[in-house]
Amino acid sequence: LESGGVLGFPSFSPDDSELIYEREAADSGALSLARIPLSEGRLETSGPTQSFRLNSESARWFVIQAEDPPTDVDDIQGVPLPGAMALEQNYPNPFNSSTVLPYNLVDSGSASLTVYDLTGRRVTKIASGYKQAGMHTVAWDGLDQEGRYAASGLYLYELTVTADDGTRKTSQARKMVLLR
Repeated sequence: LESGGVLGFPSFSPDDSELIYEREAADSGALSLARIPLSEGRLETSGPTQSFRLNSESARWFVIQAEDPPTDVDDIQGVPLPGAMALEQNYPNPFNSSTVLPYNLVDSGSASLTVYDLTGRRVTKIASGYKQAGMHTVAWDGLDQEGRYAASGLYLYELTVTADDGTRKTSQARKMVLLR
């Protein structure tokens, strides 16, 4: 919670409608009682949980994030819908053991992501199937279709998107470097 650190253990109000905790303001050091109104879908963990024991009782630490869920398309911030199909540059590049290949789809449809060597031979198909419109990422572990390590070198990866009616819509390709 942005305005200060938590002091003590959070607790629930008697009717379970609020999460209450004491916090210290970051700028002034003043203590205040913070209340987070709870309703269905408003309280989520936003980090890993950690188990610990206190006086032989088990408990879990977790970070909370209290926000109103979006109720309208206008409420969703920072998640732009793609304007065109785009195959992004892999990262890291060059890579050693694995790399991530991000891509955007404007429309839902069948998408395949294939890796080729410089002779045009298909090394492996790392993604294939029906995908919803939006941002997607796929990891490639540097293995060929038989599960063997691909050799160091320059590779091409191609995204092909096929419309729901089976016609080929578009294809894009990029280069990446594998260093063993």
